[in-house]
Amino acid sequence: MNKLSKRIFIRIILSVSISAISLFVILSITDKYQVNLLNKERSSSTALFCYYDLDKDGNSEKLHLDKNNSGRIGLIVYTKDKIIDHWNFKGEWGIINKPFLGDFDNDGKDEVFLFSRIKDSLYIHCIDPINNKIEFQNKAITKVYEIHGRYDFNIFTGVLYDMDYDGIKEVYFSIGTGYSTRPRNLFVYNFIKDTVIRSPESCAALYSPIIAYDLNDDTIPEFFCSTYAIGNCNLSRDYSDQYSWLMVFNSEMEFKFPPVSIDAYPAITEFTPFDTGDNKYILALHLYIGTKNFPSFLALFDNKGRIIRKRNIEYKQTWKGAILISNDDDYKTTYLLKANGKVFKIDTSLNIKKHYSLPKISSPSHFQKLDIDENGKDEYIFTGQNSNQFVITRHDFNHPVSVSLADNFKFPLFSLKKSNQSSSELFLDTEEYSYYFSYGKSLAYKYWYFLLIINAMFIYLFFYITTKVKEYRKLKISNTEKKISELQLKSFQNQIDPHFTFNILETFGNLITEKNAEKASFIFNNYTKILKSAIINSDRVFIPLKEELSFVKSYLDLERYRYNHKFNYQFNIQKGLNENIIIPKMLVHIFVENAIKHGIRHLDSDGIIKIEVYHKNGSYNINIEDNGVGREKAKKCVNFSTGKGLDILNQILELYYKLYKHKITYNIIDLYNNKEASGTQVKIQIPVKN
Repeated sequence: MNKLSKRIFIRIILSVSISAISLFVILSITDKYQVNLLNKERSSSTALFCYYDLDKDGNSEKLHLDKNNSGRIGLIVYTKDKIIDHWNFKGEWGIINKPFLGDFDNDGKDEVFLFSRIKDSLYIHCIDPINNKIEFQNKAITKVYEIHGRYDFNIFTGVLYDMDYDGIKEVYFSIGTGYSTRPRNLFVYNFIKDTVIRSPESCAALYSPIIAYDLNDDTIPEFFCSTYAIGNCNLSRDYSDQYSWLMVFNSEMEFKFPPVSIDAYPAITEFTPFDTGDNKYILALHLYIGTKNFPSFLALFDNKGRIIRKRNIEYKQTWKGAILISNDDDYKTTYLLKANGKVFKIDTSLNIKKHYSLPKISSPSHFQKLDIDENGKDEYIFTGQNSNQFVITRHDFNHPVSVSLADNFKFPLFSLKKSNQSSSELFLDTEEYSYYFSYGKSLAYKYWYFLLIINAMFIYLFFYITTKVKEYRKLKISNTEKKISELQLKSFQNQIDPHFTFNILETFGNLITEKNAEKASFIFNNYTKILKSAIINSDRVFIPLKEELSFVKSYLDLERYRYNHKFNYQFNIQKGLNENIIIPKMLVHIFVENAIKHGIRHLDSDGIIKIEVYHKNGSYNINIEDNGVGREKAKKCVNFSTGKGLDILNQILELYYKLYKHKITYNIIDLYNNKEASGTQVKIQIPVKN
């Protein structure tokens, strides 16, 4: 791999790595799933709207359930915004939860089951909208009773099972009450036999839909419900609601084993199947909410109603409304959900392990399961802490998304508007508005690979441009330094002027001849310092201030000797000054050299050169002052310099500024005494960073 290919390969690896890290950070702070409002329409407080794919063709039909039609209930079904038909039945609306749907006759299409109340009797009806027919209607179920001016009953939707293998499924459902003690039963309607069978008369308070589950592996399901102890029945009634009850029924609504009472009023007891892998049980969550010393607990019951395992729990306010949820049809994984949003996983030893945290929810038991993104696994939809919020979580309760609406709702009905042409839309009907939402992965998660590639490309481009800029800047600096070096070479030639060198050597030779070793040594040492400095620093553009001052001092000593001590010099350096700052080479020397050549040399005696260095207001200041004849008189001399030294210095300072963006300035001031020239002063200002 050549050098260029290696650089490109390294850039690609760095770009992909940095892109992956940055994408990971972005995804870690971004919600994986999002809900977007697509449309909002006015709804009706007297009607219920929902969507279901009744014929399983991938397109949902729209159901319009009319619940306020002067003693009649109505159903209108739309397909592709066109009415299939509408049906009306006598009675008042008899369902408070979502519609009860299922493939009643095994033809691959779902029927709709409606309940109505005529005076004190409940009836069930079944419509096949796709085939535009009524399967059955006005089938009497049971009597209901009026309490405090209203009929007191709740119908919990159930399940369909063909228990007698005649090709038509039986309809199982449950009815519970609040203040009224009847009816509190499980029911099954057999269409072929045209019979309604109910569970034994009971005062046990039911509050959940029927659960159908094969507890003893005989391929025939057992049926049971959750119950609660509300204390409306006295102890003389069968299965008084002074207790919670575990009641398990067969398909004919007969007890599989004698009901098991659980102390005591007031309490709520949730039941759900629980498959440990070796055996099948009923898992109970019993929450005693009274003031007496009755325990709350988790318990496993076998298929004969015997407690196999039990674990007491300390009931606190956070347990209020807690429910059991199994997110798999095989009931092998069961969770406990509290209203504060905490989700716990329950193992076979009844240990409760924290699983996840959701936003707070107002009523855990009122939830729906819908496969919104059609990945084969249902999402959960809960009512949020406030009456205008709902929360959607994944199948395993991860990645919750909270949605707030403008209007309030109590027990919202969600459904899916499916379409073969586009993704499913989540539909919510409230008393004021109907909402359409999209739900799915956020763009960052959905198109993470595009983000990775695009981000990597930008990073690679950034590296490429940065490298090119650095190469250009490096080349520019190299060229600039080359120019400065050329100028320094010229300066070097000026520093070691041949006439100066010859004069020094001649002087040195005379001193040797005269055997004046002390002066010869002085001249030799100082010249050696100058020569050494000039040679060592010949390839250096910038040097420390102290080296420049040392060079200037040696130079002054030699020149002072050459000119027979007709001038002196003074250095005044501020105490504690940092002399290691870097300055362009020759910055001080050029002005000192000019002070001697054009000022001091034309004096007969008593010349003085003062060099002052100090720090003030963020700048280093160097003042060079002489008492020579001044620039005007010096110009009249035959050997006056053409000023090449200053030209070279100006070019160096200009290049220095291009490199470091620090502008070194100097100012040459002519000094006068009684209008007579009395010397020259140079003020140099060097900006430095603090």
